[in-house]
Amino acid sequence: MDDRKKYLKKNTREVLENINTSLEAVYLGKKHMYRSISSQLRILFCDQNRRKNNSLLYLAFPNLCVSKLRPMNRSKYGSENIRIYQPQNGNAVIMEMPFRITVYGSGLTVGHLISDKSTFTPVEKFADEVITYYPRPLTVREVIKTIADKGGGAHVDAKGSPELRLLFQKTVTNATYGEIFIIALARLAVGIGAFLFEDFVPCNIPNDVYQTLTHEAILPLITAEEWADGLLDKYKT
Repeated sequence: MDDRKKYLKKNTREVLENINTSLEAVYLGKKHMYRSISSQLRILFCDQNRRKNNSLLYLAFPNLCVSKLRPMNRSKYGSENIRIYQPQNGNAVIMEMPFRITVYGSGLTVGHLISDKSTFTPVEKFADEVITYYPRPLTVREVIKTIADKGGGAHVDAKGSPELRLLFQKTVTNATYGEIFIIALARLAVGIGAFLFEDFVPCNIPNDVYQTLTHEAILPLITAEEWADGLLDKYKT
């Protein structure tokens, strides 16, 4: 292994350890640490230099592949945790984002990515995976960079773009969308760390917290049927 490769892998390991330590702090109740995690995720998955992919994970492990995110499910009547009561010709639709959220008695809310285990994408392209289509199509890259560059990861932007408003909007669990998205991506990063480095030890939710699980749910988006049709058309293309 040449010196450059060793250097890249060493730095990848350190970034993953930073994410692991910050995620452990989140599990212990320091939920604001998701902002620090966002800047490390930016380095790992979506750094660019003059439109060239400069993401650390890709540079260090260019052949690595990651499971694709599950496409958004759609229902006129409800998801596993929400029901819609409407006439037969009603046009409301629930679109389920590729995230499951778990709420514990301590108040900790954890996001989990829902992946399609049978389909993989090169790590170079993982940041282009779509997370949500509201308020517009947002990719993994845009979510990470919005939090890292504008939402307190490395900078605070008070202009209130649509993306920033969504990511700091509270979900039904009282955690913000941005917090849930970043924690879910951090959990993915920690899993990648354990896969790449034999002695990498992922942090775990403390037992006393884990045993107080109170609620699990899919993260939903309620919209009009015509709009949902447009979203699905975008997925197909």
